[in-house]
Amino acid sequence: MKILAVIKSNKDTRYGLDSIVTYDGVKLPCCALANLSSFRQKFGSDAYDKLDVIGIDEAQFFYALYEFCREAADHDGKTVIVAGLNGDYLRRSFGSVLDIIPVADFVTKLTA
Repeated sequence: MKILAVIKSNKDTRYGLDSIVTYDGVKLPCCALANLSSFRQKFGSDAYDKLDVIGIDEAQFFYALYEFCREAADHDGKTVIVAGLNGDYLRRSFGSVLDIIPVADFVTKLTA
């Protein structure tokens, strides 16, 4: 059984800070952070080492997304799943989601 942790930006307060919620109401517990660099410390080093998968929601709000994903996947051996917006309503780049595409194993782009 894989051990999963979900991270979201603490800027996303729509359904509270302790969970992410799908449009059909399914909830997953999560860790809300201001920045990804604090995840290992907040989660705990021992617990982090046991993780197999890290999910990141609302990734466009995280600075240093590229660095976190590379470190977690390449150095720590984690599977990292990222969900977030890559552009704004004016079709301009939004956040750093586009920066991780070259290092991604798979990319699924959805449109509204």
